Amino acid sequence: MQEWRLIFSKHAHPYENMAVDEAILTAYDCRITSLPTLRIYGWNPAGISLGYFQRTEDVLNRPDCGKEMIPVVRRMTGGEAIFHANEVTYSISCRTGDLALSRSVKESFKILTSFIILAYKTLGLDAFFFSDTPEQKPEKGDCFCFANREHFDISVQGRKIGGNAQKRIKQCIFQHGSIPLRIDTDMIHLLFRANAGDLKQRMISLEEALNRKVSSLECSTAMIMAFEKAFSVRLVEQGLTSWEKDCAQRLVKEKYSSRAWNYARNSAAKETVGI
Repeated sequence: MQEWRLIFSKHAHPYENMAVDEAILTAYDCRITSLPTLRIYGWNPAGISLGYFQRTEDVLNRPDCGKEMIPVVRRMTGGEAIFHANEVTYSISCRTGDLALSRSVKESFKILTSFIILAYKTLGLDAFFFSDTPEQKPEKGDCFCFANREHFDISVQGRKIGGNAQKRIKQCIFQHGSIPLRIDTDMIHLLFRANAGDLKQRMISLEEALNRKVSSLECSTAMIMAFEKAFSVRLVEQGLTSWEKDCAQRLVKEKYSSRAWNYARNSAAKETVGI
């Protein structure tokens, strides 16, 4: 049975979270680390992550973001913006051969996201890809991630739950995603230029779907069990290496805390792909 590294990160600043994800991917791509990695983490303070190609002026009510002191960080993945607050976030750094993944971005995305569906089912929810429910057509056009529906987004009770995005470099695949425990629609309306009229009808949180409180530990445990079962691997809990810590600190300073990176669209790298 193949071993994977499991990293439980503390709740961290948005800049640090994105920097650590990139450091892990870089270390594995450069063979500085030997194991593929599943990382689970949270956000403190709450923050906004922008999709790699998004323009802040198209997405954010910037004066409101400043007033509320909400940090904004640009991801290395595509897709739409997310408000990260009460949620569990995961990231996967692996090679195509680690899980016999298809070279097709969409097919590999579906495979990697399948463990999230299994985790939801473990918690007692009927969860499906929108592509498996023909009566629920994909919909796109909003700047806010949870309001859009792609083929391999996940449907619970007819509404989208969470969001996921992917990036590839050489033979490595990086994917991360957000599992919302609760959704603050009032804050979303305040911060984003989203279509406020039907957000509640298009997205759902884990607690609303289950009609009970869900802790980050319960959600994380379900995700870990589902990951091992879905991919027939064994997760071994470890920490970041010294190289990854140093790399992440440098990325925070030079990239993810930079206004040029977070607010200037032209700084985005062209090898990014998103779903």
